[in-house]
Amino acid sequence: MTTTSTPESDTPAVAEATSLEAVGKPRRTRAALGPFRPHLLERIGGAAFIAAPLLHVAGMATSPVQTEPGEAGYIASLAADPTLSIVSATLLHYGWVAFAIAAVAGRGLLRGKRGSVWLPAAAVVLLIGSIQMSGLLLSDWFLISAGNVLPLDTAVLLSETAKADAWVAVWQLTGIVGGLGGLMAYALGLARAGVVSWWIAPLGGLAWFAPMLVSGPVSIALIAVLFAPFYVAGVRLIAKR
Repeated sequence: MTTTSTPESDTPAVAEATSLEAVGKPRRTRAALGPFRPHLLERIGGAAFIAAPLLHVAGMATSPVQTEPGEAGYIASLAADPTLSIVSATLLHYGWVAFAIAAVAGRGLLRGKRGSVWLPAAAVVLLIGSIQMSGLLLSDWFLISAGNVLPLDTAVLLSETAKADAWVAVWQLTGIVGGLGGLMAYALGLARAGVVSWWIAPLGGLAWFAPMLVSGPVSIALIAVLFAPFYVAGVRLIAKR
C-alpha cells in the first residue's frame, strides 16, 4: 500500500529546507560593481595617469642642486646650468599638464555610487592646482635669464618684487594647495571608488615631501614609488575590462 503525503505535511519540511538554504548563503549587502567601459579618450587619460608621475620623477631628477638657501641660492642654482634647468622645468610643466588630463579622465573609473561625489570634487581641486602649478614654472625661464644677464642681487630683487604682488601670492597658494593637496584628495578618492587599495592611497600625496626626508637617488626612487596609486589608476583605465 502506497502512502502519499498531504500538502499540509510537506509545508514544514519545505519551510525548514528554505530556511537552512538561506542560512548557508551569505547575505549580499551591496550591489556588485559593473565592469569598466573606458572609451578611447579615457584610455588616453589613463596614459596621462602614468606619464604624469614619470615626468615629475624625471623633472626632479634633473633639477639642479641648490647649494645655498634662499632666493639667491635658488636663482644661482638655475643659472649655473641653464640647459639642465630648462629640461627640469619643462618636464615638471608637462607633468602637471598630464595630471590635469588625468584628473578629468579619472571619472571613467567610477562604476557605481562609490566615490561619485568625492572623486569628481577632488578632480576639480587637482585640475585647478595642476593648471596653476604648470603656469608657475614659467618663472624658471625668467630666473635663469635674470641670473645670467643681471648681477645676482638685482636678479633677486627682480624676483622678490614680482612675488610681492598679491595676485602672484594667490596664484602660488592655489597652486600649492590645489596641486599637492589635490593629489592627496584624488588618491583617496580613487580608494573610495574602489580603484586602488586604501593602504596605498595616502602615498599619492606624499611624493612631493620625499626630498624633505632623504636626498639624491634614494629620494628620486622614493618619489617614483609613492606615485603608485596613479600608476594603478592608469593601468586600470587603459586595460580592457
